[in-house]
Amino acid sequence: MLDGLGSVNWSRLTHALGEASDVPEMIRALASRDEDERDRALDGLAGNIWHQGKIYESTAVAVPFLVELLTLPEVRDKAGILNLLANIAKGDSPEWGGPVRRAVEAGAMTYLGLLFHDDRSVRTFAAYLLGRCPGRAAEIVPVLAPRVSAEADASTRAAALLTLGDLGAIASEGQGGEAAAAVECLGPSAPPVVRLAAAIVLGKSAGGSGGEPSPEVVDAIIEAIVPAWDDFEDLPWCGGDVALDAISALSGHPREQLHVLLDLLDDPSEGPRAGALFALEALCRERRSVRPAAAVALGARLALGEPGERSEIAAALARLGPAAAGVAGSLADALEDDDRSVRVEAAVALARLRDPRAVPALIDVLLQGGRSFPRIAEALGLLGAEASAAVPPLVGILRRDPPADRTAAHNRPILVAMALGRIGEAARPFVPVLLDLAGDLPHTVRAVAIALGQIGGLEALAAIPHLEAWLEDADPVARVHAARALWRLQKRPGPVLPVLMDALRPEAPFRDVAAEALGEMGPAAARAVPALRECLDDRSPLGRRTRLEAARALWRIAGDVDGMRPVLIEYLDDQGPLAVTAAVTLGEMAENAREALPALRAAAAEDLLPPCPQAEDFVIQDEALRAALAEAIRRIEGDG
Repeated sequence: MLDGLGSVNWSRLTHALGEASDVPEMIRALASRDEDERDRALDGLAGNIWHQGKIYESTAVAVPFLVELLTLPEVRDKAGILNLLANIAKGDSPEWGGPVRRAVEAGAMTYLGLLFHDDRSVRTFAAYLLGRCPGRAAEIVPVLAPRVSAEADASTRAAALLTLGDLGAIASEGQGGEAAAAVECLGPSAPPVVRLAAAIVLGKSAGGSGGEPSPEVVDAIIEAIVPAWDDFEDLPWCGGDVALDAISALSGHPREQLHVLLDLLDDPSEGPRAGALFALEALCRERRSVRPAAAVALGARLALGEPGERSEIAAALARLGPAAAGVAGSLADALEDDDRSVRVEAAVALARLRDPRAVPALIDVLLQGGRSFPRIAEALGLLGAEASAAVPPLVGILRRDPPADRTAAHNRPILVAMALGRIGEAARPFVPVLLDLAGDLPHTVRAVAIALGQIGGLEALAAIPHLEAWLEDADPVARVHAARALWRLQKRPGPVLPVLMDALRPEAPFRDVAAEALGEMGPAAARAVPALRECLDDRSPLGRRTRLEAARALWRIAGDVDGMRPVLIEYLDDQGPLAVTAAVTLGEMAENAREALPALRAAAAEDLLPPCPQAEDFVIQDEALRAALAEAIRRIEGDG
């Protein structure tokens, strides 16, 4: 057994953790009779030769020995080894990806033999691994396809169908024996997990060929998904959410995807409803067009279910931001909910709609205290002057004992300062409090300087000596924010222009903040034009925002339309704040930005968005972009 294992010089090979000399012992341990020892070995190999999706030279050398273990009757955890090999086959490495995948595919005949193993989990994982061997599809499909009907276990039948889909063997709903077998499995007589698998592979094959999923596919997903939920969730194909996997079969057809998810939201079972909510949010990040209907559906369910579920729905509406405007009434009703968490989420959602009905609820939560303070402070800031009544409670927070958590204690004064700044005029009587708050911590000084510039008024003039002192602060970012605040309060370029120009040096951090402040000064910052033009050459990843802010500043300072318009148009391809800034600036140019209209219209017309991270504020940022694009188009076209 494993005779060649000792002949490999493993110490000359490497894996994620360094020298690979521990690999042979782990491989041998996979044949142990001791379950704990086998588990430790599998975990170890999953952490070194396949580490967070990465593969190595030692991986390619180890694969044949893993395949050999699958041929030995005494090896008990074959399912685990098959799963490890499947993960390895999907591993990433520019240098070793090819050799590793070829080594995995070399074992295809062994995996085919395991389709007939006594243990159904071995049969299932064998099918899963075969789907990762596309180079051997011509040999795999003739053996695998008959298992769709011959296999006794429903989950393993589903595995066979999913593997045929992975290998591209099911070309369309009406062609080939494999496709016919899948179509036959769509019927209500098929076990639910088989029916769901058939619908998924047929839906994906239709989408891959540019067609539409048939009504039978959509109906099968709707009817089978709940009864198949637990069985499908146990299959290795499941990415963690059955609903998300199901609607992936309908990719390119948001109406059908929405139909499936809204039906699932009404299911009596909590698990499918939670899965549908998760998938619905993912769909909203991907497709702009589904957001209004999704918001209406969630708003209608906001008063239903247990408190935890109501809270999750309110939180989902908060993450939709402006797209939830159609259900503001339902959110306002939820402010009277018996459950505190529901009230908090509903209030935050309304604040993101700039709806002043959120203010009393936010103040109530603020007075109660708790870990939700950062979100409450942010929400009050979003409401601006509408949240004036919250100023005394916000200041009162500073008189409480600091939180036990050091990070929370550090952030509290920063969050208060930021909220007071955005609320504005109503915070003017508390300027002395802000000055006492600043202390000598860089991030607090920055936040207070920003707030002073936003609050303004005669009361803020008392802060000028402090701001002037901060122009020489050790923190370069605090210097920039102090300069910007002084400009807002005094409109005198003399004291602030040298500070902001110094912050444009190539080695300076946060050059974008300085460029933004200079743009706000307009023609008074004319001396900075040469330095800003140099910023346009910053092509580093961290320099993207610097380049954009420099372009905006050059337009505002020097009126450079022809030079800056192409730079701004380039940023419309971004998602999020950079694209918003570009669109707003093009709107400021009005008719001078007419050449940007095709790009603005194309960006506004997009429905399908690029893949994005599961970010809390992605939809909110995208809705801000949509609004900025629409406003820019309106201004350029001269409508009002």
